[in-house]
Amino acid sequence: MLVGRRGEADIQLRFDNVSTRHCRLTLEYGYWFVRDLNSRNGIKVDGRTVERKRLDPNAKLSIARHEYVVEFDPKSLGAYGPPPADDEFMDVLMRSSLMDRAGFAQREIGGCYGQLIPHDGTDPIGLHKPEILIGRGREADVQLDFDDVSHSHCRLNFENCKWFIHDLNSEYGTKVNGRLVARNHVDPWDELSIAEHTYVLEYYPPQAGECADAPPPHDDDEIDAMIRDSPRGSVSRPRHRR
Repeated sequence: MLVGRRGEADIQLRFDNVSTRHCRLTLEYGYWFVRDLNSRNGIKVDGRTVERKRLDPNAKLSIARHEYVVEFDPKSLGAYGPPPADDEFMDVLMRSSLMDRAGFAQREIGGCYGQLIPHDGTDPIGLHKPEILIGRGREADVQLDFDDVSHSHCRLNFENCKWFIHDLNSEYGTKVNGRLVARNHVDPWDELSIAEHTYVLEYYPPQAGECADAPPPHDDDEIDAMIRDSPRGSVSRPRHRR
């Protein structure tokens, strides 16, 4: 659920100190997690500023200066066993020499390139390679067995350390943060809707390395703007490989 000041938010907080897209709440293995979306005034859990944190029952969540108590029953939301690890625990692991020797990277969450977290609370879907076909057909890397999902619905491509989504002329379309797209970049923690099924794309772009310094590929909005603003005929839309 998106929390913010504007109409697109699932939870609207009409305060001047709340950002338009302030934070996002996601349900993972029966527990709520909160993620700050580069808000101006931040979020806190139990009085401490965080970027991403698991919310335990009765935790105090502060959005800017507005404090709320989060009440829920993990078991009723499908939790079993110990609570899932949050980022604090994972950061400790990442800093340890054992993890360094094992060759783990921060982006290895659920899959080598991130994961799709379903809004319905079911298990996350790992993304294990840089090109992922999503659809209802058997050849799909991520198979979604829903009637409104096309046989080959869309494709995810990891380009210059950023995920891009390509709709493959699907019947019911593909959306990024509620907006219908043909091809568009997907930032960490953006919402990706495939027909009527919504996921949060979790991944951590590298902070260093050759691809981190490369400019991101253009998405369709940027290409359309270049075509409109260029002298006639000097810029044309590139063809995407299918």
